[in-house]
Amino acid sequence: MLLAPTSDAQRGPELLQRRYPLGGVGDPKPSSSASAFHFSGLEASFSDGCWRFAGTVEPATRGHAWTVTIILKMLGDDGSELDRLKIAEVSLSNDSRGKAERTAEGTAVLSASHSVDGLAFSGVSEPLPDREQLCELGLEIAGELLAKGRV
Repeated sequence: MLLAPTSDAQRGPELLQRRYPLGGVGDPKPSSSASAFHFSGLEASFSDGCWRFAGTVEPATRGHAWTVTIILKMLGDDGSELDRLKIAEVSLSNDSRGKAERTAEGTAVLSASHSVDGLAFSGVSEPLPDREQLCELGLEIAGELLAKGRV
């Protein structure tokens, strides 16, 4: 199961909300929750003790070089992060147009020049530490648009 990160916090029962209000006082300020990236075709499957994942990422704004970091998370029944899961392999379907690298920390970094509209990626996690403890998979994707002129 892939879960997209959300900025909506669970507020709790109405009575508790009134008794212990969360947030600032006064008029709420508009928040910019629009992502700088769009994701599609996110999928994952579990086989041979490893998670296999794939998807496509593209910047919402064209004309910038960009990078994206992918982190795999082992999730509990309630959706909370139990641990991180290292990525063993990552590759691009359209590899001539971008670059995919696995970091020493076990994350994946995808990068593309300003002329690339999107990258289709796939990868495999390292085996689960305890094969008996099958978990849900969370895929965290964080991106950055680079200043014009940077590659």
